[in-house]
Amino acid sequence: MLAKIKKDGEYLPFSALIGKAAAESALKLGKETKRVLPELKFFGDAGAHSRMMLVRKPELDRMHNKIRGAVEEFAGNL
Repeated sequence: MLAKIKKDGEYLPFSALIGKAAAESALKLGKETKRVLPELKFFGDAGAHSRMMLVRKPELDRMHNKIRGAVEEFAGNL
């Protein structure tokens, strides 16, 4: 399985992992999870890499149920 998420010994960037996860039929991800992953990546990137943009609690609160559903879907496939 690691071979699917690595290239030349390095892990793929998160954007590539999102695409691979969405396309992986063995994960059986629902439409909502596939839709929320890029949005989750956006907030993760903004929080980790942007000094000019703050991720605010109301934004994360709005996504709470979507994130919870996506995490449970992934966990169910482990």
